[in-house]
Amino acid sequence: MGEPYRIGSQKPGDLEVASWKRQLRTGHQQRQDQSREAEEQADAIRAFELVVVPGLVQTAHYARHVFSTSAELQQVPQDTDAAVQVRLERQHALYDSAKHVELLIAESALRYFACPAHDVGADRPAAGAVQAGGSA
Repeated sequence: MGEPYRIGSQKPGDLEVASWKRQLRTGHQQRQDQSREAEEQADAIRAFELVVVPGLVQTAHYARHVFSTSAELQQVPQDTDAAVQVRLERQHALYDSAKHVELLIAESALRYFACPAHDVGADRPAAGAVQAGGSA
């Protein structure tokens, strides 16, 4: 039985020990691959988000904006399409009956839209499902 994977955990040897910019030096896809591998091995996944909807429940449209904005801000390579593909593949963990998923999402993350105002409607269904307390 594997240990729980806590997104953002800070134990020695964990994915988060290296600086964020160093983790993203080749773009976002590699970091998403690391998260996918950790989640595949975990029996439980726990995440807390203050600012954005957690990656496990982001739509492709929302994730695309998150990755594009982050790449520009962090000044790292733009590998947005590849990163979005892996992020969506990570969602398979949500449907694995052997896993326990807990997502704690601050209201601010549900109210702040990472997309431009005219694109927000594309992600309201995903945010609504999370806000309604749907089981992941």
